[in-house]
Amino acid sequence: MFDLVLEAAKASVVDTGEKEFSAAELYHLATRRYPELKLKKSSWVSHVIASAPNHSSYHHYSSHRRFLRHLGRGRYTLDPSLPVEDK
Repeated sequence: MFDLVLEAAKASVVDTGEKEFSAAELYHLATRRYPELKLKKSSWVSHVIASAPNHSSYHHYSSHRRFLRHLGRGRYTLDPSLPVEDK
């Protein structure tokens, strides 16, 4: 599911032109693209948090990734070191 989170985050940046997004925005984007996966929102949010090492709850997750940055108040951005491909 981490691959889907990253894919949705990159697609959100490209599609909207905005650098910031919420976990809910990424969830809705992923469920529109992959309705057959029947993604659970709670699992999705957990994976988003586990992808942002500066989130205060990051340390509670055993599986980590480091491609998002938590900005506060439910907002995230891609790690600036990651390339974002244009469509």
